Amino acid sequence: MKRLTAATIVFLALLFGYPCAGVFAQEAADDTQASQGTETSKASFFDNISDWYATLGKTAEEKEKVLQERRDKRAEDQTTKACEEAKAKAQSAAQDVKARAAEGVATAKEKAATLKEQAKVKAEEKAAALKGQAQQKIDEAKGKAAQEAEACKTKLKGELNSSLDKAKDLLGNW
Repeated sequence: MKRLTAATIVFLALLFGYPCAGVFAQEAADDTQASQGTETSKASFFDNISDWYATLGKTAEEKEKVLQERRDKRAEDQTTKACEEAKAKAQSAAQDVKARAAEGVATAKEKAATLKEQAKVKAEEKAAALKGQAQQKIDEAKGKAAQEAEACKTKLKGELNSSLDKAKDLLGNW
């Protein structure tokens, strides 16, 4: 019964006393350990209990070796977890960038199609305007040619009449 009582007292002392001391010690040590890059006292209560149990009955050198191995393992686990989280964030960011790029490409294609349609409409309008101008110039050229033809016809008619009159005069004189 004495052993059970002693074990309970030790357990309760560790349960209630040790975490409080760890919190106060952590506040003072956080700045120095963080600046030195060493492990902060972020070990959980259960880690501390398992460390205590693992080093129970060992020499100081063995204790230090076991504790260092456990600290290294915890640091490795934390690093692995941080790397996996960073990888997941990077993949998420890459997917976001791909999605934005796809949206940008779709927007660019839509804009290109709109600009192409606008250019086609402008080209058709310009072609229609040029066709109208060409038709107007053709009509003007036809009118001018008709006037010139009429003038030539009148001139030729006048020359023909004068030639006929001369021919009549020559025949009449003969």
